[in-house]
Amino acid sequence: MPCMSYLCHSVWRGADRRYERALRQQPHYEALAHPAVQAIGWGLVALGQTLVVTSIYALGITGKLSYRYEDKLIK
Repeated sequence: MPCMSYLCHSVWRGADRRYERALRQQPHYEALAHPAVQAIGWGLVALGQTLVVTSIYALGITGKLSYRYEDKLIK
């Protein structure tokens, strides 16, 4: 059984090395490294998370609104 674990570890390590090598060979776009661009990106992520959290709050876990449309339509 130790041979099997060594084999699995070796295969995983080789795949990890190939993945890292492939990432390093990717082309880089220097404009994306600018701090202003990164700040805009983080701002958009924060805005998206805010929208998700507020929609969950408004709809609840079940996906229903906290008030009923029927009550407003009848009156």
